[in-house]
Amino acid sequence: MAEDKRALVWERITEFIAAKTYCTVSLALSDNPERQGIILKATHEWVQILSSFDVQPDGVAFLKIQHIDKVRPFSKFVQKVMRNDDMRALVSGEPLADMQSTAALLRWLAKRPEYITIEFSEKDNEIFYIGKPLRVSSKSLSFFGFDTNGKWWKTPRKVAMSDISIITYKSPYAEFYRKHMTAALSPERKLK
Repeated sequence: MAEDKRALVWERITEFIAAKTYCTVSLALSDNPERQGIILKATHEWVQILSSFDVQPDGVAFLKIQHIDKVRPFSKFVQKVMRNDDMRALVSGEPLADMQSTAALLRWLAKRPEYITIEFSEKDNEIFYIGKPLRVSSKSLSFFGFDTNGKWWKTPRKVAMSDISIITYKSPYAEFYRKHMTAALSPERKLK
């Protein structure tokens, strides 16, 4: 039964990539059960989606495919609006990430100027970090982040690759912090 469900999810993902239409992705995560947007690319590990919140662009999310329960069309009204909306233009301009593995994806994101968010589970707790990936190995990520007051952590934190479920970049939330935090406090300057 699980194999049939996986095959159906994969089929739906590939249909939405081909059609470039707006969809809802349901996730088996308690804190973050759905993402809406346009799926850009998929591998057997990750799905890249131009994400939206209430039909407003909300960055690019990478969803671990094992957490996807269902992919379905969004409302007909939104589909009609999206045919003529700016979000469709964003699809053609968004670079496709290297998603051959979690490590490859994080290395690709580490080269970009944007801050990212990572979401993962640790000891049955769902955790959210915002900041920059520093070092990436095949098994873990060294991540340098900050709190909601804009204060950088004193030291980077290590996260197991297998625990990461969602990665986001270009989100208005992360870009707000990148814009307003001083360069003197950036991880690149702080670690030199």
